[in-house]
Amino acid sequence: MCRSRKVGGVVKLAPRGKFIHGTTYRYWETPNYEIITNDGLVSADRCKRIGGLYSCEQSSANCTYYKTTGCILRTVETDGTFIKEIDDSSFVATVLKKYTVFNDTGSVTKIVGESGQLFLSMPNTYQAIFGSHVINGRHQAFQEVDIIMEDSIPSMNHNEINQFVKDQIKADFLISEQRVKKLHGIVPWSFSADNISYWVFENVGVILVVIGVLALLLFVYYCGPNVWVLRRKMRNKDDSIPKHSEFLEC
Repeated sequence: MCRSRKVGGVVKLAPRGKFIHGTTYRYWETPNYEIITNDGLVSADRCKRIGGLYSCEQSSANCTYYKTTGCILRTVETDGTFIKEIDDSSFVATVLKKYTVFNDTGSVTKIVGESGQLFLSMPNTYQAIFGSHVINGRHQAFQEVDIIMEDSIPSMNHNEINQFVKDQIKADFLISEQRVKKLHGIVPWSFSADNISYWVFENVGVILVVIGVLALLLFVYYCGPNVWVLRRKMRNKDDSIPKHSEFLEC
């Protein structure tokens, strides 16, 4: 047996995240599994079911469920519902207050918990409807667990919003210009490089007009009197030259 091999019970883990800016969901991409061993907790990125057992790959020490320093912070634009499949269960984060479960005998409407996040497992004959999203059951029994919302998720700054929009376009998920402006509008103002650079970019036209007006005013202020004196001297010089009718004829 490999000396680094760990043996214990496997627990599925929900993402640590929350909705920011309305329907934009942001979460730490933490390991999907945790193994409870005699030596403590071990995080695993992937687990493969072999009969009634799991074979798991231990995750990096820099990214665990409780230590997100080395984890990737994902941002996803949604229609108000985010779903992530984990083995035979589904993690759901939604702004909806209710969802419907169907089976062979009928349907029932269930209330979404206060956090808006839940871990859902259902038998093969079940379906859950969250708005336009359909989740098919893959578990042996029906289980619903409310998940606590992650309050420590940071909001996006202007630079992150611009990168987020580019990533969504690459993924063929177009975001309306109105939505992008709304995302930028929610960012609180501060004297940071991010805020200042965004303000300059958005107001470059106004800035150029203001610079032009100031340049004109400075020119008039410093050069105007000199121009007026020069014109007056030229006028006086012209007046000193006799006109044609003033020349005496021989």
